[in-house]
Amino acid sequence: LSRNWHWMWSTFNYHKKHKGFFISFLLVLPKLLSSITKVILYFFLRNEYKKRIYHQRLSGLINAIIGKNSWYRPNV
Repeated sequence: LSRNWHWMWSTFNYHKKHKGFFISFLLVLPKLLSSITKVILYFFLRNEYKKRIYHQRLSGLINAIIGKNSWYRPNV
């Protein structure tokens, strides 16, 4: 879960640093829409494991888009 969150957060921030906010938003938009779709799909299919993975991806992207620092740490 941590890897998925940080992967999406880092992907957006990397592109934002090198290409600007608008271009980076367009680059991650397919991943954003895919994550939303899969969270909904796995919710209805009752696959909790995959739903949590895509929820973390979605959370990482949203946090990067709104400009939050990397903060997610897994519970051990």
